[in-house]
Amino acid sequence: MNTEITHNLNENSTKGSTRPGTNAPVHNLSKGAYAFKIDRIGAKVYTDSWFTGKSSITVSITSFSVISPQPSGTQNQTTIYLYNKNNKSVGNKTITVSGGKGSTTFYGLSANEKYYVLFTVPTNGNVYSIKGDIK
Repeated sequence: MNTEITHNLNENSTKGSTRPGTNAPVHNLSKGAYAFKIDRIGAKVYTDSWFTGKSSITVSITSFSVISPQPSGTQNQTTIYLYNKNNKSVGNKTITVSGGKGSTTFYGLSANEKYYVLFTVPTNGNVYSIKGDIK
């Protein structure tokens, strides 16, 4: 029986508005994916957990949509940032979503170190919804 938990994140709530604190849960990616759902994002959302257990981390988007579009706003991009436990940026990659899907991978990581992810979207007045997983 697969009892995958989806982490509901939102930039205006306790889960997603700030980076994970020192006592936040640690998700070992070698034991399974971290599923996420962001109902509304207009600027940035953080994961609510730390990630460990792998030397590469893949962020996959399985559903991406604009729920409040502006005529001149970008409609198909999100930038993913990866940070380590010292809040130092390890890297960032922009995903251009096609058909509501896209992914990116960060390589050369330490499986023993803790990381977290920051999702950002263009601040152009659009509001987006994003669903996917980190593995």
